[in-house]
Amino acid sequence: MAYTPDGYLLATGGGRDLAAWDASTGVPLTSYVGFDGTPLDVAVAANGKVVAATGIDDSTILWQRATAWLPHTAAVFDARFDPTGRRLATAATDGVVRLWDTTSHAVVATIPHGSAVEDIAWSPDGTLATTTAAGTVHLWDADGRERHRFSIAPLRPESLAFAPDGGTLAVAAGRPLEGIATTEEEAGPEYVLHVWDARTGTERRALDLGSAGTSAITFTRDGAQLLAATYDLELLSATETRADAVLRRWRADDMSELASVPLGDEQVLDLTVSPDNRSLAVVGTGRSVRLWRLDGSGGWREFAEHPATIREAVFSPDGATLATITKSDRVVRLWDVRTGALSANLTGQFSLLNAVDFAPDGGTLATAAAGASVGLWTLDVPQAVDRLCGVLGDHRSC
Repeated sequence: MAYTPDGYLLATGGGRDLAAWDASTGVPLTSYVGFDGTPLDVAVAANGKVVAATGIDDSTILWQRATAWLPHTAAVFDARFDPTGRRLATAATDGVVRLWDTTSHAVVATIPHGSAVEDIAWSPDGTLATTTAAGTVHLWDADGRERHRFSIAPLRPESLAFAPDGGTLAVAAGRPLEGIATTEEEAGPEYVLHVWDARTGTERRALDLGSAGTSAITFTRDGAQLLAATYDLELLSATETRADAVLRRWRADDMSELASVPLGDEQVLDLTVSPDNRSLAVVGTGRSVRLWRLDGSGGWREFAEHPATIREAVFSPDGATLATITKSDRVVRLWDVRTGALSANLTGQFSLLNAVDFAPDGGTLATAAAGASVGLWTLDVPQAVDRLCGVLGDHRSC
């Protein structure tokens, strides 16, 4: 066992379990996950932010505590760094987007929307896009002043993405289940992919996707292609469905469709392209990360088994690390992309996680939680390893 320097937290290991406790009250704070072997030793870094455990299989797993908390008054759906890393936009169920100074942790602007905010994204030029449950899409400048507003009602936004040059915004939209047309008079597009000129506000294209829902969209890093994970849900029983997922691809310049890629019986929740534009990470109900070579060579590579549906995955700016969150726990898992090994767990958020994002310099990670808070994590794992190896001595993992 080991205490943090402030005496607040006690880390313990026993059997195959690792946990953190409030040292003054004995109340359990969190359980650490991701350890496959019996822990032999537990250590805490000098700054009190990083906990490490070593196992009989010579493995070392790191868990890191948040370095700052940004409080909210409602559950937080999303959190995204701007291109400079100096501001963080957060979206909550109270319909307010807040812009935070990432150094002072102060709110510098609030943007009320009047309904729940579904999704947010920054363009490379600092334009902020937001979507709402009321079927509106908004573009804001870096100070929170509205530039453009679009309505896609009665459809509801499902995903949005900026092209790398910031000139194009794509939004996938669909009817909520209660809004599916039931008569011929009510019939209309069920799922549509909208593409706008983000600078002029002119709509370039609206693709009717028919009955194929779209759970995630993204552009390739060179801006040449727009990618979408679509699905057709088949109701097998009152409690069971089948999702036939497909990766659809379009040329971004003229929206002509390229060959699609079948994704199998999995509901895909997120797509993310590696910084070198070579690989696409696909995550969802399959509970593992699948990497696909964008040039079509080499097939699929699968790694990073999770205990539940993966909600989101995001690459670090250097492409070496992939951060993932699930729908059922409060842990951010950091994976070595080259080896597929688990590098670290970030724990301490006391409610389920909805979003995760790296700062542009890769030194900070933000998490958005259902418990009305955003955590900021300083990622100094190499320094933490050095400090902890001083405690662990000549253990072979050092």
